[in-house]
Amino acid sequence: EALAMARRVVAGEAAWAWADTLLSDWGNEVEIWLDGELLRLDRLVRRRDNGEWWVLDFKSADRPEQQAGLREQMARYRRALQTARPGHTVRLAFINAAGRLIELETP
Repeated sequence: EALAMARRVVAGEAAWAWADTLLSDWGNEVEIWLDGELLRLDRLVRRRDNGEWWVLDFKSADRPEQQAGLREQMARYRRALQTARPGHTVRLAFINAAGRLIELETP
C-alpha cells in the first residue's frame, strides 16, 4: 500500500514537485530549526519560474486541511522557512494518499 500511495503522490496533482526542470532547489526530509525546535519538512521545493518555495506535507488522511493541529504544524513550517529565507514567498500544501494537492491559504 505504501508503494501504491507513493506512486499516486508523484503522479498526482503535485507531480510538478518532482520535475527537476521546473525546480531550482528541492529536498526530502529537510531539517530546519524554529525557536530551538527541529522541524522536518517532508518535501521542500523552490520553483524555477517564480522563485516560490513550497512546503509539501504527505498525509494519509483524505482531508488533512480540516485538522487544526496539522494546519498549526504547517504554519510553524512557514515561519521557519520565512525566517531562513526572508522576503521569499512560502506556499504550503498537503498531498493526500490519493495524490491531491491541497494548498493552504497564505495568511
